[in-house]
Amino acid sequence: MGTAIYVRVSTGKQQEEGISLETQQERILAYCEMKGLKNIKKYIDVGSARDTNRTDYQKMMNDVEKGLISNVVIYKLDRLNRSNLDLLKMVEHLKKHNCGFHSTIDNIDTSSSTGKLQLNMLGAFAEHESNTISERVSDNMMTLATKGIWMSSVPYGFDLSPEKRLVINEEEAKLFRKACSLIINKGYSFLGAYKYMADNYGVDWSPDFLLKKINHETTVGNIMRNGIVTYNTHEPLISIEDRDRLLEIRKSNHTGRARNTYNDIFRRKIKCYQCKSTLVLNVTRRRKNKTYYYSYQCSDCYRRGRKSVSVSEPVLERSLIKYMSNLSLSGFQSVEIKQNDNEKKYAELKLKLDKINRKRDRIQRAWINEKMSDNDLEKYSREIDREEQTIKEEMDVMGIAKRELSIEELSNLKLMFQDAYEDLTRNEKLEFIQKHFKEIHFKRTKLDGHYKYRVDLTDVIFF
Repeated sequence: MGTAIYVRVSTGKQQEEGISLETQQERILAYCEMKGLKNIKKYIDVGSARDTNRTDYQKMMNDVEKGLISNVVIYKLDRLNRSNLDLLKMVEHLKKHNCGFHSTIDNIDTSSSTGKLQLNMLGAFAEHESNTISERVSDNMMTLATKGIWMSSVPYGFDLSPEKRLVINEEEAKLFRKACSLIINKGYSFLGAYKYMADNYGVDWSPDFLLKKINHETTVGNIMRNGIVTYNTHEPLISIEDRDRLLEIRKSNHTGRARNTYNDIFRRKIKCYQCKSTLVLNVTRRRKNKTYYYSYQCSDCYRRGRKSVSVSEPVLERSLIKYMSNLSLSGFQSVEIKQNDNEKKYAELKLKLDKINRKRDRIQRAWINEKMSDNDLEKYSREIDREEQTIKEEMDVMGIAKRELSIEELSNLKLMFQDAYEDLTRNEKLEFIQKHFKEIHFKRTKLDGHYKYRVDLTDVIFF
């Protein structure tokens, strides 16, 4: 393992502060030599220390997590973080991964009792600072709430006035009141009212929106903060009588089924082959032997009127056992499964990201060797950061989960699955699948001349 030296360059204030890069590096390297810290790896960031969203800082912390770094050395605490709370979080993270922390000017060395004492004192101050800020914010929000001033995101059915008070949004209020009327006057269930509104008025509510909405104090003209209700702060969407009636209907319709917990093996792991949504559990009870039958279905396809997608849990289990027994380890990283267009695009973006990181390293080396001015360094660093952010955002939108298992790890997982899976209890199977499998993709094909279907797994993404 190596030693990370972290240098932050604030080009705008560097002359004013009198801390040049050379000064920082010389002091840190001298400290490393004195302490016998070797295998030096440099991390350099340009810009403010107001938060931890810095490229090389994040790269350094990732290397710590991977076990590549055993000590982090900095010139001075304010070169790293301006927030004591951020500093303590970082030190706790280093401690978790058995990585030491050193600050040359502040004379902090977590391997010594004095250094640990300094950090503990700093932690106490940081906790006090955090609690004080939290109390002030909470008290201020409470005071504003008693005056009818709204300080959070605006709830459905309302707009925010220039005075920051909730006022009725007539269009949204009309839709919500229509849904409530269907339940109270027409006998609709909450889910039935939601589906009616979605089909006939195109609302983009979630299936449990109405249940949550009737329990929200703003719906009946009140504001709740810290468990305390301030009454009649604004015009209500529905009357208290209607809200109480809706709650009574909800209570009378409640069967207790929601309280049941099922040990479904593939919980939130199965992806729909039509819309890529996560399939949800569907449970039916067989009266004869009083056992539960588990299957998974796509509620999104059902809601949008597409062809039904469902698969039973026993069929999925058999398909997974077959998939794992036939899983080839040769060329796993690149040719195990054919990439679709989306995955190919993701791989191309990943290559661009690697090129950007190499470009950043070249620029920093040029600046260190005085082949580039401070202004040019700042200019190019900002350009690279913007380009990197654009690529990362595009990758996030694509949402491709990449396989990060080595061939050796995958081989061990395959052997473990083949040797033990079928002998596990149901709860043990659930724990095994949840721990090692991130996504399971399948395809259902109708057999010629039959009403039966064949289910094949097309892709498995591992943690």
